[in-house]
Amino acid sequence: MSAYRKADFTFSYFSTQNIEIDLIIERPGKPLLFVEIKSSESVKPRELNALASIVTDIKGAEGICISKEPQKRRYKNILVMPMARDIAEIGL
Repeated sequence: MSAYRKADFTFSYFSTQNIEIDLIIERPGKPLLFVEIKSSESVKPRELNALASIVTDIKGAEGICISKEPQKRRYKNILVMPMARDIAEIGL
């Protein structure tokens, strides 16, 4: 997707024994974006705590969770959003 849109994005992931971030997107001129992808229709707070912590620890970072939830909502500093409907908001 990055090559198709001619964007200079860098994609990676992060994993330790205790924490896993599904996708990290470096976007020129924009904050570092941490993405968690969940297949459930109801994401539990405990599933977002690690992501919220990392976003807090890294100054200026943003965090989103893409899921099957029907409505967009916020949990702490994380935007939880429907998988297909609002994907354009992350700037991809």
